[in-house]
This record gives sequence, structure tokens and C-alpha cells, in this order.
Amino acid sequence: MSHPPPAVRADDCWFCAITTRRMDNDVYGPVNNGTYYAWIDSFRRSARAFHPYPNIN
Repeated sequence: MSHPPPAVRADDCWFCAITTRRMDNDVYGPVNNGTYYAWIDSFRRSARAFHPYPNIN
């Protein structure tokens, strides 16, 4: 049984660069959950501006 090839970054149609600040990370190094959810919210707003009627709920 063959599997489809893994997706690559070039397959996506839109990117948004996000820079982190020192306060965005927790003591273990990864980004805080609150910051992560704020990024998702920012992406949703940006996607709605980029595509007038995106299918993002």
C-alpha cells in the first residue's frame, strides 16, 4: 500500500511571519499557550482580510 508524499511548505498558499519576544516563551523554552492562541486569532483576522469570504469559523 503506497502512501501519499508528505506535504511541503511550497504546497501552502499563504504565510505570515511571526516574531517572538522574550516574554512569549515560558521557562522551558516553548511559546506560552496564551501567546499561541493570540497568534491563531491574529491569523484568522489576517486571513479574513486577505480572503473576503474564507471558510474559517
